Amino acid sequence: MLRCRFIACADTALRDVETQQVSLIGILEEIMTPGFPVVLPRLAMYAMFDRDRDDPDNFACTLQLLIGGLTVGSCGFHLAFATALASRALIHVSDIMIPCSGILRAMVMHRSEAVAGVEIPVAVR
Repeated sequence: MLRCRFIACADTALRDVETQQVSLIGILEEIMTPGFPVVLPRLAMYAMFDRDRDDPDNFACTLQLLIGGLTVGSCGFHLAFATALASRALIHVSDIMIPCSGILRAMVMHRSEAVAGVEIPVAVR
């Protein structure tokens, strides 16, 4: 069974070429905007996953971005575990049009099931 042990969304994420460490810059705790609609220029989602030993080595997943029942972004990706029981994903999405205030949900989906998610309040300042 695919399990998420950490997930966060940020403005920017960087992966060090030598150490493979990931740095999240500008973690998105909330989005304040002067009005709507607004374009979020970029969003980086970083997540760490575990699997059981008898699970497949690869999982086809989707990052879905939803607000007020509307899908405002979607990006497919593969989690490749190889022989390990842990893997991670770093997904960058750009130019996300947010039409209204509410809760922006960044959901990792596998086979139409939510595996992980982050909720980010969106409001007028």
